[in-house]
Amino acid sequence: MLIYSSIQYDQINKAIEKLTALNEIQAGDPIWTDIRPYLIASPCIIALFTVIMSYIAWQLYREFAWDIWKHISADLRMKRRYLTFQVSSSAMAEIA
Repeated sequence: MLIYSSIQYDQINKAIEKLTALNEIQAGDPIWTDIRPYLIASPCIIALFTVIMSYIAWQLYREFAWDIWKHISADLRMKRRYLTFQVSSSAMAEIA
């Protein structure tokens, strides 16, 4: 979306120039001056929210990864159960 909105600025400028040359748009119409601020703001807003969403996703990953580690890896009983499971599943695989 960021790349598209960045390219859109130039593409709309060229389209307005061509339409003006074909007399589809009157030369005095302030179309470009009306549209230009929105075309500049669009990639800026998308970039800002991409950075914000990346930070939030990273924070969520850290929080849930820590919670999972606390519940499984920090619990010695759970570690022992998991080790028993691994040993028994590998033993069953050798028998089969």
